[in-house]
Amino acid sequence: MTAPWRVRDCDETSAVRLARELSLLPATARCLVSRGLDDAVRAGAYLTPRLADLRPPAGMAGFAPAVDR
Repeated sequence: MTAPWRVRDCDETSAVRLARELSLLPATARCLVSRGLDDAVRAGAYLTPRLADLRPPAGMAGFAPAVDR
């Protein structure tokens, strides 16, 4: 039987550091590092997003045709 997901490789040193700095579970830190969020500032912004950081919806693919409909 195969697993329904694949675990990406990550830098364990970065994951341990991130988990310590942000008080995260090790698995959460590994996921973030695997996604390229290996520093505390970027990872923290990802985990606690702010409304002001959202991109305008007009940049979404298919936005204009959806509005026309």
